[in-house]
Amino acid sequence: MKISYKLIQKYIDCSLSPEALADKLTMAGLEVCAIEKTGLDLSSCVVGQILEIQPHPDADRLTVCQVNIGTEVLPIVCGAQNMKLNDKVPVALVSCRLPGGFLIKKSKIRGVSSQGMMCSEKELNLSEEASGLMILPSEAPIGKEICSYLGLDDVVLELDLTPNRGDCLSVRGIVREIATLTNETTKKITIDMPPEGNTNIQDMMSIRVDAPDLCPRYSASIISDVTIGPSPLWLVQQLQSMGIRSINNVVDVTNFVMMEWGQPLHAFDYDLIQEKRIIVRRAKEKEKIITLDEVERQLIAENLVIVDTKQAIALAGVMGGANTEISNQTHTILLESAFFDPISIRRTSALFGLHSEASHRFERGIDPDSVILALNRATQLIVEVTGGKPAKGIIDIYPTPFQPQNITLRLPMVKKVLGIEIPEKKIYQILQNMDFSIQRIDEQKLAVLAPVFRWDIKREVDLIEEIARIYGYENIPVSLPTGTISAEKKTKLRNFETKIRDILVGLGFSEAINFSFISKKIMDDLPQVNAESEERIYLKNPLTEDQNVMRNSLIAGLCKNIAFNQNRQAQNIRLFELGRCFIPSSSGSLPKEKMMLGAVMQGSRDPASWQGKSESLTFFDVKGVVEAFMSALGICDYTICSDNYIWMGSCHCCSIRVGNQPIGFLGEIDKSILEYFDITKNIFGIEIEIEFLNMPKKRTLKPIPKYPSITRDLALIIPEEIPYQELYKSIRDMNIKILQKIYLFDVYRGDQVPSGEKSFGLSLIYQSLEKTLTDKQVNAMHKKIINHLKQKFHASLRE
Repeated sequence: MKISYKLIQKYIDCSLSPEALADKLTMAGLEVCAIEKTGLDLSSCVVGQILEIQPHPDADRLTVCQVNIGTEVLPIVCGAQNMKLNDKVPVALVSCRLPGGFLIKKSKIRGVSSQGMMCSEKELNLSEEASGLMILPSEAPIGKEICSYLGLDDVVLELDLTPNRGDCLSVRGIVREIATLTNETTKKITIDMPPEGNTNIQDMMSIRVDAPDLCPRYSASIISDVTIGPSPLWLVQQLQSMGIRSINNVVDVTNFVMMEWGQPLHAFDYDLIQEKRIIVRRAKEKEKIITLDEVERQLIAENLVIVDTKQAIALAGVMGGANTEISNQTHTILLESAFFDPISIRRTSALFGLHSEASHRFERGIDPDSVILALNRATQLIVEVTGGKPAKGIIDIYPTPFQPQNITLRLPMVKKVLGIEIPEKKIYQILQNMDFSIQRIDEQKLAVLAPVFRWDIKREVDLIEEIARIYGYENIPVSLPTGTISAEKKTKLRNFETKIRDILVGLGFSEAINFSFISKKIMDDLPQVNAESEERIYLKNPLTEDQNVMRNSLIAGLCKNIAFNQNRQAQNIRLFELGRCFIPSSSGSLPKEKMMLGAVMQGSRDPASWQGKSESLTFFDVKGVVEAFMSALGICDYTICSDNYIWMGSCHCCSIRVGNQPIGFLGEIDKSILEYFDITKNIFGIEIEIEFLNMPKKRTLKPIPKYPSITRDLALIIPEEIPYQELYKSIRDMNIKILQKIYLFDVYRGDQVPSGEKSFGLSLIYQSLEKTLTDKQVNAMHKKIINHLKQKFHASLRE
């Protein structure tokens, strides 16, 4: 929130400098994150008076003006048409830099010298629109710097408030804090209600609240004969200092009062409300409204809406409807001031991704006692700036008034918590200055009533925090906490996860950490990334629309990581993640949580070969990673099977099995997924459910063989449908002790192999740990293997 130092001075006589005030607020828990001095770019912009206006000799739409700036008269070429002789206007002199960075230079325009620029409100950053030059009052002193005259030479404090301090989201709230910290008295805001019309508001509008739990208080006033137009200069300046652009006089007043009192307001075009009836109720399922941003939104039953007899006209506390928007044709307005339930507003705002200044305040809780005060203040100002006339009376529906929170404060507990003795008189002063009511229960206890605008004060410890905050944290002696620190308890699962991380880092991967929730849009657009089930597990209160569904696979998040790194020119990316995935339960109970390992690879083999060329990654690289990973874990009883399964939209994949149990997949990520994330190079991925990775309890070491090995090559022709893994497993199942290793070095399909068959080239390495093998012994085992393969797979030797 932004607040100007000059505005603060209008509500309290603060003797502190802006810097000292910022420091005091920060130490009290209201962090001032920035101090901005305004008007610095307009130091060479002054008040000037137009003495002469002549048509430009070479341009029909330009004029040449002689402008008195006090020290001299300057020729200035101008394109505006709204000025006349003796008008006073802002003049940007040569070398002045206007907001937005535009530098004024001495120049010739169509052959005529121009030594400055007469400015509009838009060019001075005081309004979004401008129909001509900004005409200043006749009493404006010639030559005076425009910053000083308009009050733009100000200091703006920007506060970064914590969510519990909604009471400070207003000038009134900040001034109340300053008064407490400095023991000063605030100036009273005088509300002089204008004369009312003869028509009673009850005869002009009917209002009914059907959801009092979501709208405990709803009030309204009606102002007729308004003229919609630009706001007066003082109002534009006040909003400018708060970082708010001027729109029109009615909207500007509602914004100003919201910033002044912390009470959001909304103005409806009274003539567009059907049958002059308003109902505050829950939305009907699939009811629709077009909001002020011209977006049609489909509502759900949890949303609170303002409706007339035919349609929804506002999304309560979040955004108004386009069908009752204030326009230049508006003559009568209905002004709304209400208290809406913070939880309801927060959920509606998050559901539609709409976060406004109004919803920001409603979400944190406003002061229900300020609803009428803010309504009267806004009514007063709208009458002043529009020339309208208020109806007789107001409507105020407040069936169950809020009651102050009653809290018992034990005086010894203050010392126990803070570690310092604060005088009882000081405690009384602090609490009373913050509008708390106090009654003594006994010598050691106080009954404290918290004001209704302090939604964050609910417990005794909250009161103690307030006492410490105002007393000054810097006045509390620093002491180190005492206690024993227990050692971290390592579990079997955590040790296993650490082992997995170490192995993958050793294989050249970096760990990524993503949120456990992703966008529903990704799951809808990419059904191929959905694991096991296409059902969704939705979050009831998502932080953003991009994080509204629990993930059921790690691959989508890792693909986003790849895209992020690729866009920053990263090469040869290797990422992995250990995290939980969530699968819906068929019984309707809590979802099943699976601890998964995901990994992705992109780019080429690193480092490049000695020839200076690097080869692109292939399926066999990711397969090699799986094999190296399993080997490092000491897991041998697994198989990598090609069983015509489609994973991540691609058929270039294999399943990873332990026994008959599939525990994961590896393969190439489909092109459609890459295109969705704007990834330009192929990605290979792995996903494994680590619950099924069982490390051996004991790992035994084998001595280095003393005796030589013998290698026999074997070229077999087998049916096309038999995978190598099945052949490999069949040989291993023969339990031939001297057979140490089996390598596949060739797969051939061609003229020398019959159709429907293929040739595998195998290297079998025989070796004994006890003796030197003879050719006779090896040949016997080799022949046994060949006969076994012929018998089981109808294999034949390739000549």
